[in-house]
Amino acid sequence: MAIEILSKIGKDITESMMRHMQFADIMDFMGCRGFKRMGEYMFYKDAIELRKLHRYAINHCNKVIVEKDVPVPDVIPTSWEGAVRQQVDENTRQKQIRKVFMACLDYEKALREKYSAYYQKLLESGYIHAADKVMCLIDENEMAIKHLERMVLEYGAVDWNMLYIMQQQKKMHDHYKDKTEELFD
Repeated sequence: MAIEILSKIGKDITESMMRHMQFADIMDFMGCRGFKRMGEYMFYKDAIELRKLHRYAINHCNKVIVEKDVPVPDVIPTSWEGAVRQQVDENTRQKQIRKVFMACLDYEKALREKYSAYYQKLLESGYIHAADKVMCLIDENEMAIKHLERMVLEYGAVDWNMLYIMQQQKKMHDHYKDKTEELFD
């Protein structure tokens, strides 16, 4: 029972990694260097969590997790294939940033529901230690939701004004560059 749930979580984290990689790519493509670094940071955090999950499965369940049939997220619109950065005007950038942030927030909220259900099943089945590991993921997820909700509220308050958003990119870039380096220290 525990290994099946851990496998599902591994699949979810792998999908999240792909989502954050695409987030970083589309933000970089649109010239939002701070958001790019934020996506990269989230990607690396997911990678670390996935390694922890795999180690836990091997060392506590004596089984290997293999993520199969992981859905590929569609953060980057297929219509953008073959496009060049200079084709992205301010209006398109503004709409796409809003769309991506709203989709990310919806995804994180759906992930919270999944993790909560996994946690409950593990507890009910007596896998307390595994449930504790999932609770750590829930805590991380809650922080991601809180952060995204604050950003959505802040940007919504200025009607997703691109000047406002772009002025934050340098500071955000430096912040997430430092946070990413801390992950590997």
